[in-house]
Amino acid sequence: MSSPPPKPSTSSSGGEKSVRFSGSSTSRGSTGLDMDQETARALLDNGAYFVFLDVPPGTEFGIDFPSWNTGERFLGVKMIPPGVHYVYWSAVNTTYRQTGPRTGFFHNFASRELVVKRYVPADEEVVDVGGEEKERIRTNLRNMDSGMGPYPYDEWKKWVSLTNRISPATIGTYNMRSSCLDSCLFCYSAT
Repeated sequence: MSSPPPKPSTSSSGGEKSVRFSGSSTSRGSTGLDMDQETARALLDNGAYFVFLDVPPGTEFGIDFPSWNTGERFLGVKMIPPGVHYVYWSAVNTTYRQTGPRTGFFHNFASRELVVKRYVPADEEVVDVGGEEKERIRTNLRNMDSGMGPYPYDEWKKWVSLTNRISPATIGTYNMRSSCLDSCLFCYSAT
């Protein structure tokens, strides 16, 4: 079992930064990319990957705390530190600037793990991708790099402080009941 990546260096700068996340940008006070080379190399070598296929541009996507609106080239997140993480998304109506209910899942990412999901726009559902397709993606990860955003590492310490008591057994129990957690469990017709 590998040890966690080294702590990042801290840097401060005035003003807000424009965050680039696989073809998307949003204004945030932190990019998550402020880390030393040793930390970046450790996460690149030992971090997990979350590949999210067929996500429509403009979809709100996040992991742990931060969220972004996806761009045309969005393929997922790389350099995810091992441990418990919450991956989530919301459909967005770009014409009316309306965001749908948030849906997501908790996952205990292992070192170098690859998790692949596919968004099905017609049903606004997410399905697991496995087998041969997942293995093709694994062998092609380096070529997918430009569409993969780095994990927002500067938020990791705060995230761990909130989730360090969630055990893999707890996540397993939750996943047996439901594969995803919705922010809106019941929707009622207005008519």
